[in-house]
Order: sequence, then structure tokens, then C-alpha cells
Amino acid sequence: ESGWPKMTAMVFLIGLFSALVWHLISRKTLSVVVDRSTAHVLRSAFIGFLTPIATLIITGILFISQLGLYIGLVLLFGVITLMLLAGAAAPAVVGQLLFKVLNQPKSTGPLPIVIGVLVLTVCFMIPLVGIWLLAATFILTLGGLVEALIKANR
Repeated sequence: ESGWPKMTAMVFLIGLFSALVWHLISRKTLSVVVDRSTAHVLRSAFIGFLTPIATLIITGILFISQLGLYIGLVLLFGVITLMLLAGAAAPAVVGQLLFKVLNQPKSTGPLPIVIGVLVLTVCFMIPLVGIWLLAATFILTLGGLVEALIKANR
């Protein structure tokens, strides 16, 4: 018996649950992240690519000193939290990007989330190309999340 169907079903359910919970708890914040991610795709992808690299460098520098260790730990846990949130928001971003490509009106309901989870689950099943697509989606969403966080703190 192959474990692929079970694992695929688990990936689908985890993605659907996490994205829908965020959608139910705070539609506004999820829509801000989705809007930021889909408005300027290349800028969001660039920011999402640089964020973990810059954070690891800064955290490494802060770990050298005794006082910087505490700030570095807070920064490290903050970036880990951002990465987990980016994974939860990725289905909504993919769904809205598909709506944008297909010239459909922007939807704020759960339909783009379900479509995004389906697309990401199919990408998960494709051996080599799917992993790159998942990574690109994650980086894009992380960049949109960081942009939304920066704009909220201005």
C-alpha cells in the first residue's frame, strides 16, 4: 500500500484548515496580505527571498554578543512565525493569482482559498517542478506578508 494518497489528503486538509481558519478569524489581514502579494509580484518575491537571508545574517551577528543574543532569539522566532503564516496564506494568494490570470473578479470568499489549496496539492504531487512552484509561492507570500507588516507599522 502506498502512502501517497494519505499524505496528499493530509497536505490538502492541513492547507485548507490553516487558510480557512485565518480567513474566518481575520479576513481583513488575510486580504491585505493577498493584495500585497498579488499587486507587485516581482517586488514581493524579491522581498520574500531576501527576508530569510538577511534575518539569518542579522541573527548570526546578534548571537555574538551577550545582549544581542536575546534580541536575536526574538528576531529568529519572529521570522519563523512569519514563515508559518506565509505557509497558511499561500493558498489564498495562489487562488487570487489564478482569478487574476483568468480575468475573474476579485473574490473575498473561501472559493479562492479552496482553489489555491487544490493547486498547491497538485503541485505537491509533481516530483521536481512542484517543489519549485511551492517554494516560489511561499517566497511570494512571505514577501507580501513582510510588505503588509511594514506598511502597517508606518
